[in-house]
Amino acid sequence: MAEDANRLVKHCDEEFKHHLDRYKYPNRYDLMDGLTHRDSGALYLTQLNARLVTTVNLMGNQWTWVDAAIAPFVRQFARTDRAWFDAQAWPSLQNWLLNFENSEAYATVMHKYKVWHQGAKPVAFPATPSMN
Repeated sequence: MAEDANRLVKHCDEEFKHHLDRYKYPNRYDLMDGLTHRDSGALYLTQLNARLVTTVNLMGNQWTWVDAAIAPFVRQFARTDRAWFDAQAWPSLQNWLLNFENSEAYATVMHKYKVWHQGAKPVAFPATPSMN
């Protein structure tokens, strides 16, 4: 199981992230668009969806470090073109991502800050309740 977990994260880190960057920021890589890389990244997402058909999370029914390592990258990929992502036949992956985005842990680490402007009060990191 540890080998499987490491393989999933390594694939995300080494291959999927490569395609994510070029899909999300094609201009940084002198690409007309990132659609070829979107298609390549989609292959990994299809594999994740296949795993999630039989389990709630990537390694079983419990949220693990593997989910925590991969979910932010899937979120970035999805947010690049959410309508396209939502139109894919990945209901299990989409549900897994939605559960992540709606979780208390996500809300804690992805605190929403007001847009900063000249003269605004300083902002503390991490966010404190008095500065919300």
